[in-house]
Amino acid sequence: MARRALGPARSLLAALLAPALVALLVSPARGRGGLDHGDWDVDRRLPPLPPRDDAPRVARFVTHVSDWGAVATISTLEAVRGRSFADVISFSDGPPGAGSGVPYMYLSPLQQLVSDLQNFSISRGEIL
Repeated sequence: MARRALGPARSLLAALLAPALVALLVSPARGRGGLDHGDWDVDRRLPPLPPRDDAPRVARFVTHVSDWGAVATISTLEAVRGRSFADVISFSDGPPGAGSGVPYMYLSPLQQLVSDLQNFSISRGEIL
């Protein structure tokens, strides 16, 4: 009998949470530097393309124009201990037009990635 009562409660909860989740996920997707985020014009935000043969400058450029990256570590979760694990992260290298090329990531201690990095310092990051 109690199981039947959970069905409508779950449906109601899903109906109430769905619009909130959509708003949270879609509103940041309006774009970087749009009307809600300042009046930066695209030309001022993007630095000139570096020469292709200058790898460090190309890496800093890609870091500056990207918003997302992935960091792979060795998992510390019991079920998959020792296997590789990658987490997608948001990062920034500074304000538009004044980036440093050094990525900064804000991580929560609740993220699995943080626990993995504390136990295994070997990791690999990629810009998406």
